[in-house]
Amino acid sequence: FVTKFIYNKEANTYTCPQGQTLSTTGRWHKKTGRTEESGYRFQKYRTPACKTCPVKDQCTSRKGGREIDRSEYAD
Repeated sequence: FVTKFIYNKEANTYTCPQGQTLSTTGRWHKKTGRTEESGYRFQKYRTPACKTCPVKDQCTSRKGGREIDRSEYAD
């Protein structure tokens, strides 16, 4: 379902199918791999609008709403 979310490179945000904007705090998180070289950094994107969204259950089962992780290597 993440393919229905549109990334805006200039604003560094995602727009969900319901037109809500998911943003990031800009904080980088570290995903560790089997070796130091296989790890990478990513940012998390979310919106408080998920809590009252009528179709939330189609996007996520996460109580706090949809969360998208974007790798530092994503185009």
